[in-house]
Amino acid sequence: MQYTPTVGGDSVPAIAAAACDTGAALTGNTAWLDAPGAVVPLPRDTAGRARIVAAFRAGLPLLCVRSDLQLLQIFAAPQLEPEEPADADPNAASEPYSALLSDPEGASPGSQADALHAPLAANYPPPPLLWETPISTSARGMGEEPGSYRTPRGWHVVAERFGEGQPSGAEFKSRKPTGRVWQSGTTPCEAGQAAWSDLILTRILWLDGVEPANASSYDRYIYIHGTNHEDRIGTPSSHGCVRLRNLPMLRLHDLAPVGTPVWIG
Repeated sequence: MQYTPTVGGDSVPAIAAAACDTGAALTGNTAWLDAPGAVVPLPRDTAGRARIVAAFRAGLPLLCVRSDLQLLQIFAAPQLEPEEPADADPNAASEPYSALLSDPEGASPGSQADALHAPLAANYPPPPLLWETPISTSARGMGEEPGSYRTPRGWHVVAERFGEGQPSGAEFKSRKPTGRVWQSGTTPCEAGQAAWSDLILTRILWLDGVEPANASSYDRYIYIHGTNHEDRIGTPSSHGCVRLRNLPMLRLHDLAPVGTPVWIG
């Protein structure tokens, strides 16, 4: 199955796109944005849309996993209402932005909602970048097919978290601590593992895809987790999950509660 991002009137002006654009400016690389004004759309289906919008309205942060830069960025919760222009006419009639969010099919071309799109985007404040850290996505590239060992794209949420209270480097099997703790610089053989082992360490954020194209992410056991391959962070080298170094994984766990929206692109 080929992943096709949704487009049209259901786009959220400058939520994830402006957020990641802000981060791109901070990292000195904006090439991943195709064009000025590009937007990351909400899921088209009603259930997926509702989960993302509800999370932002609850004040949860936005996680952007950027495969092109091998970087994870966390932004404060995006503002869901546009800022009022300084010269706005308080008596002018306008459609509430919430109406655009609640329309499951999005606005049709040429509609009033489309006409509002540009000023809304222009008045949308990009949320501040809170933190960023290098990552590794799949060595096989991006994709949503079960069994592909690729990292899935699109909107996800943090469905479950594991490892609270465990030390950095704690090893997990089937999301349960084994009691072993990996130490930086320890080879897999010294840790009692086969030389090819890809260990899941420190903390686990289990992702659930909220779009039809990535609905298999949860059943594929797509995690964000710590790794024993810290030397490979910054290059695509995982088997589909998103890997972090172990100390940053501790911090990410504290910043991303259950329900946190995650955009992977």
